[in-house]
Amino acid sequence: WIENMNTVLDDNRTLCLPNGERIKLNGKTLRMLFEVEDCAVASPATVSRLGVVWIPPDALGIRPPIVTFMGKYMPDGMSDELKEQLMQLFDDTIEKTLYFLRRNCRESIASMDNNLVYSCCRLFQSLFTAEQGVDFAAGGALDTMKK
Repeated sequence: WIENMNTVLDDNRTLCLPNGERIKLNGKTLRMLFEVEDCAVASPATVSRLGVVWIPPDALGIRPPIVTFMGKYMPDGMSDELKEQLMQLFDDTIEKTLYFLRRNCRESIASMDNNLVYSCCRLFQSLFTAEQGVDFAAGGALDTMKK
């Protein structure tokens, strides 16, 4: 599929579809980001059109996705104290959980640690809503979390 994107990645930014249709894309506002496991099937022509940055998963670690999640997706009204407590909870449990998962569980589809951490954060976010009965204005969330 990436080979079909070569014309989009060129200066003319035209998407050529398999049926022969050509779609001109706006070069001023068009930005693409691809996150791939590797470039094993990409041709040299495709790789040369990309600004490739490769970061091994071990170099990134699991803390950056948590920090990003805490900074962007925590609900309004959540106190700094509660955010710190939540970060401490992640720090205390995530690495142990991943260690347990890797040693004792078998996955049908292989996963990366940072993807699992991000999924955990999103699940947590889905529970921290008014629909789930969480009221940050009441101030009881921190006490509940400490229990």
